[in-house]
Amino acid sequence: MAKERVILDVNVWISGLLWTGTPNRLIQAAEDGDLTLVTTPAIVEEIRGAFARPKFAARITALKRYSGIPIVTPKQFWDAWAKRPE
Repeated sequence: MAKERVILDVNVWISGLLWTGTPNRLIQAAEDGDLTLVTTPAIVEEIRGAFARPKFAARITALKRYSGIPIVTPKQFWDAWAKRPE
């Protein structure tokens, strides 16, 4: 059975990387191999922008552990969506 692929909103990424709770459990599930996180270039840029803010700048190192997450284009996403099993 294929693992679920999940796209997280920027706010979920920030919460999951910096605090405990449900967003953090989603990221942990990906680290444990229970699901696959994917993202888009736009989400990555928004996360980078958020972490450049002074209130998050000290925590930017939290993102380094997620450098291996696949980045997909909108076309790749919708092509995969169209091929999903019903």
